[in-house]
Amino acid sequence: MTSVVTRLGTNFSRIIQQINCKQTVLSPNKTRVFIPGGFPYEAFNPRACITPWSLIKMVECARGASFSANFLNAQELYKNYFIFIVSTSTAVSPDLYDLSVTKGPLVQDVTLDYVGNTSFKLTTVMSIEGMKNPICENQTQSVFVNINTRKPAPPPEWWTQTYSLGLNNKEPLKLVHPEPPSGEMIQKIHLEVPASDVDPYLHVNWSNYIKYFYESYIQYKLRKKSLKDANHLFRNIKNFSVSYIHESNIGDKLSIKLWEDINSQNCYHFQMLKGQKVVNESSIEFFPVV
Repeated sequence: MTSVVTRLGTNFSRIIQQINCKQTVLSPNKTRVFIPGGFPYEAFNPRACITPWSLIKMVECARGASFSANFLNAQELYKNYFIFIVSTSTAVSPDLYDLSVTKGPLVQDVTLDYVGNTSFKLTTVMSIEGMKNPICENQTQSVFVNINTRKPAPPPEWWTQTYSLGLNNKEPLKLVHPEPPSGEMIQKIHLEVPASDVDPYLHVNWSNYIKYFYESYIQYKLRKKSLKDANHLFRNIKNFSVSYIHESNIGDKLSIKLWEDINSQNCYHFQMLKGQKVVNESSIEFFPVV
C-alpha cells in the first residue's frame, strides 16, 4: 500500500514541473513563488470575480512548488511521513474583486510560522506583482503522519531544532467549531464527489471543499427564490475557514448542512457529512452586498 501511495504522491511533483513558476528561498523558514501566468480563465465566476477555491488552488501551487524545491527539507520528510492538511483560514482583500486590476503575475510568500509537537503552520501571502497590498493571506495547519503507523507523529528532532528557532511566541491555527442550531434554520444539500475534484491520492483535494460549501450556499438561495441578481447569488467572500476532519474520496455521496449565523446575515456555517459522520466544517463571511 505504501508503495502505491508514494507512487501517486510523486504526481504532485510532476504537476509542479509542468507549471511555469519560479521559487526563491528568502530564508530557511521563508520562500517566494512567482507565477507569471496569474489566474487562469476558469478561475473567474459569472461576475468576472475570482472564486475562493481558485485562491486556494494557487496557495496549493505555491506550497507544492516550495516542497518540490525542498523547502523545509520536505523531500527528506517525505521518506517517513505523510503531511496532511487539517485546517485552513483565508482573509481576502477587496482588491481581489477590483475588475480594473489584471490578476497576474502572482507573487506568493510562504512562511513557516509555527511548529508544534506533531504539526506546523504555513502562512501564504499572495500579491499581484506591482501592487502594494496583498490580495489575500492564508494560514494552513498541517500534521505529520508516520507512513507505517498512519498516526500523527513528531518530526525528526533535527528538523524541529532547525526550523522552530525564533517561533516560540507563534500560535497554531485555532478554528471555532460551529454548532448547528435545531429546527428549521438548517438547510441540507446533497452531492457526489466527481473525478475532477480529487488529487493524486484520489481524495478530494483540500482546495475543493470551499467550492462545495460555496455552491451549497447558492443552491440554498435558489431554493428560497431569493435571487435578485448575480450580485446577490455570487457574493464576494471576505473570510473563510475549513476544518478537515476525515477524508472524502472519489464517488462518495455527501451532504452539507448550512445555516445563517444568528449575529450576522453575512456569515454562514457549514457541516459536511458522509452518512452520519461529520467530515468537514466551514465558516464563510461575505462582503455586504452593495
